[in-house]
Amino acid sequence: LVPGCDKKVVWISSPQGFCPLWHQRSATFADQAVWWDYHVILLAFNDEWMVWDLDTSLSLPISAREYFAKTFKPVQAGMPLFRVMDAEYYKQHFSSDRSHMRAADRAWLAPPPDWPSIQHDRLTFSEMLDFNSDKHGTLLSLDDMQRYY
Repeated sequence: LVPGCDKKVVWISSPQGFCPLWHQRSATFADQAVWWDYHVILLAFNDEWMVWDLDTSLSLPISAREYFAKTFKPVQAGMPLFRVMDAEYYKQHFSSDRSHMRAADRAWLAPPPDWPSIQHDRLTFSEMLDFNSDKHGTLLSLDDMQRYY
């Protein structure tokens, strides 16, 4: 996707388990937020940090500065936190059987992606989604993200 540059995988959520993002393709109206339980984007640095968010209605890629300014707004609930990790770390440590996408009866809550799930020896999806822990990557606030990227 973006060879030869520094890449970071960024998980977006909050300790409450949800946060709003604006300018998402799944929004019913252009000025409406989509409340994600979690969202994952890619940051890639060439001359500047650029965001690859396959669900955004903004341009792709988009400068990190513009993305964070337009995608997040101050709200009372669900202020985002960002788990940032090197893309290589993510590739080595991320593992999911997609069980979080199934109901109690094992039926899919939404159609799964077309590609196979990524599984290693130990499932780490829930650990990476735990925004009360800094086990995987660095946890940053929106202010931190805007300052660093």
